[in-house]
Amino acid sequence: MISGRKLFFYFSVFVLATLVANGICYFYYSPAIQIANHEKFTDLKNITSNHNPHGNEGYGNITIDQNGFNNQSKFSIEDSRIVCIGSSQTEAQHVGSNENFVSLINQEYPEAKAYNVGISASTFASTFFRITPLKEKFPNAHVFIFEINNMPSLEDLKRMEKILSENNVPEKDISWKNGNFILKAMGTIPLCRLLWKQYDHQRKNADSKPVKKECFDGESYEYYLRHVLSLGKKKAGNTDIVIFYLARTKLDKNGEIEISEDDGQNAIFKKACKDIGINYLDMAEPFTESYRREHVLPYGFLNSRIGTGHLNIYGHRIIADSLEKILEDGAYIR
Repeated sequence: MISGRKLFFYFSVFVLATLVANGICYFYYSPAIQIANHEKFTDLKNITSNHNPHGNEGYGNITIDQNGFNNQSKFSIEDSRIVCIGSSQTEAQHVGSNENFVSLINQEYPEAKAYNVGISASTFASTFFRITPLKEKFPNAHVFIFEINNMPSLEDLKRMEKILSENNVPEKDISWKNGNFILKAMGTIPLCRLLWKQYDHQRKNADSKPVKKECFDGESYEYYLRHVLSLGKKKAGNTDIVIFYLARTKLDKNGEIEISEDDGQNAIFKKACKDIGINYLDMAEPFTESYRREHVLPYGFLNSRIGTGHLNIYGHRIIADSLEKILEDGAYIR
C-alpha cells in the first residue's frame, strides 16, 4: 500500500510537471482569446493583449489592439480608409504582426490606413452580410476588402440574402462558452488550450466521413450570389468592395504546383463581380507565378506541412503585392 508521504510526493511531482508544461505552453501556444462583438461588424473579437504566441504552425506572437484585432496601426479605428475582413488567414496569428498583408500595405503606403479585422473561424458567409455595421464602425472607409477562404454554399447564400434583405445582422452567440466557469477558466490556461486543440483535431479526424458529393446547381448558385453581391454593394454605398479568393495549392509528384479545383463557384464569382462592379482577385495566378519564379509556396511552415495550412510570410507578401495593384488602380493609395 502506498504511504501518505509517497502520495504527497507523487502529487507534488504531478503539480510541478503541470506548472512547467503550462509555463512552456505560455510561450509556445497561447493564442488570442475570443469574446463577443456586440457591435456586430465581425463575428467575434479578441481580448486586448501583447502576448499571443502561436507556435504549432510557424511562430507568431501578435499584438491585439484596444479594439480587439491584430493591428499595430497608430491611427484611430474610425479613420481607417481600407478595412480587411476575413478568417484566420487575414487575422494572421501564425506570422509576426508586422508580416501580415495588411501591415505590409501600411508599411509601403502609410496613407492607406489599412485596418485588419480578420477573426479566426470567420468565413465569407459569416462576414459579407455585416456591411451595415461595418459602415457604422468605419465611416471614413474607402474600400472593404473581403477574403474568401472557403467558397460559400448555396444554403449559405440563401441565408446571407435573407439577412441582407431584412437588415437584421445577428450577433454570434458564445455564451455557452463564456457562461460556463470551467470552460472559461480552461480557455485561459495555455496547457489546457493546447491539449483541447489536439483532442479536438483528433476527434474531428476520427468523426470525419466521406461526404457524398451532390450535383452542383450552378444556375441557382449564380442567382443567389448575384442577389447577395448586389445587396452588399448597395448597402456599401460610396465604399467600394474588393473580394479576394485564396486558391488552395498543392504540389504533384514532379514538384509542379497545382490549384485545387472547385465546383465552378470561382468562375461564377468572377463573372458576377465583374457584372455588378466589384473587384474580384483570384490568387491562383499570383501564387502560381511566385512558385514558378521564386519557388516559394504561400501556405505552410518548416514546423508544419509545406503547401497546406495557413499563409506564411511569402503568401502574405504575394497578397499584399496583388492587392496594392488593385488599390493603386482605384487611387486608394498612391
